[in-house]
Amino acid sequence: MTKFKTVLLVMLVTSSLVLASMLILGQPSFSVEPEEQVWFGPEPVLYEVSKPSRIYIVDTNEIFLVHTFSEMYDELVATFAQIELGSEDVWTSGQYRSSLSPGIVLRYDYQISRGLLASYFTTFYESDFPFASVDIIHIPLDRGPIEFINSATGEVWQLHAQFAWGVLENALAHPRDVFSYNWVELRPGENYTVVPGVYQLAQTETMVVPNYIQEELNHDALIRSFYLEPVLIQEADGTEIYTDGFQALRIFPSGAVEYSVGSHGRADFMGQAEYAKKAMGFVSTHGGWVQDVLLTHVGGTPEEYRMEYVPYNFGIPVLGRDSGLTLEFLNGEVNRYRRSLVMPKSDSIEKYVEINPLSQLLTPLTQAGRYVATLDSPIHDLALAYYHIDDGLVPVWRVWVGGQIILIGAEDGRILEIKSTSGGE
Repeated sequence: MTKFKTVLLVMLVTSSLVLASMLILGQPSFSVEPEEQVWFGPEPVLYEVSKPSRIYIVDTNEIFLVHTFSEMYDELVATFAQIELGSEDVWTSGQYRSSLSPGIVLRYDYQISRGLLASYFTTFYESDFPFASVDIIHIPLDRGPIEFINSATGEVWQLHAQFAWGVLENALAHPRDVFSYNWVELRPGENYTVVPGVYQLAQTETMVVPNYIQEELNHDALIRSFYLEPVLIQEADGTEIYTDGFQALRIFPSGAVEYSVGSHGRADFMGQAEYAKKAMGFVSTHGGWVQDVLLTHVGGTPEEYRMEYVPYNFGIPVLGRDSGLTLEFLNGEVNRYRRSLVMPKSDSIEKYVEINPLSQLLTPLTQAGRYVATLDSPIHDLALAYYHIDDGLVPVWRVWVGGQIILIGAEDGRILEIKSTSGGE
């Protein structure tokens, strides 16, 4: 028995020395298995979180914005997923016209790759698409070719396909689940230009601003999903840090959580779809996935990659400087994960706010107007959102221009945040 204890002690000391040397040299330690198998719910399929951010119904005289995740939204997305190739030679090049004809316009907050787009379809593969990425899909009412558009480059690919045209015609004749606001195409102004297919409010409108709550996670379960026996460090501001010397999980007083881990070995660069799958798997096992969440940003380098997801409520996204689900990858592995979800309370209205068309907020007299004028680049997308700031939500315009995303107060034209489309600020 004494001999056995001696051997066991030697093994433990040796293991400790190896782990210590790996930490000193900046190498990853052995993976730590959770104390128990923690289940946060099912993992979504790729299709569920790569749907379009917005769907517009464009008629001859009216434009409507469909509530994201509404019944009509789901119906149109499902119909779009069922398109089929009509013949062998189905792709042609097109022109980015001055405006998009009546039909349905699907918009993404980012350039969706053909690999991720292929996850919608049962009859399409990644190799079936002739483009690398797009952010607009236009399905015309006149039953012409479906247009896949990259608004940043102005490239257009036309697909002659079979489609359930009756669903489209019914949507235009009887639009449902749409915002009460009427939309118009944004036209160039005194100090800015714009590409086709960008829509703004037709006039000043009143917007509901709800109260909100912070997502409440089961922190005990979250900790067990990362560690067997972590060390707890308590900071003066109430932040709790759980660590094993290599990875760290921070739980902030607000309820937000942030996980980081040291550098991993090199890995082959993955595509957008592969990163999205890995992100969903990681979040599902460390806190669980959230209903009505969509991808809003992807991008990076072969070594460093970033993905951001935001929740939708009342049909529009809820943003914030530190809000949402953010995953950063280093050499193909998650090395940072931040989760801070703000949820509007559907049964609790804080106030009503007048919001203005973007064109009224981009005059030379406003902060936003003066800044956009310096970029010397056309606006190529525009979206309405809530923005979490201080102790409340603020309606904002999210404007994509000059390689940046500018968050502009929809009431007064103040710039609240500027982000690079590559992910930085």
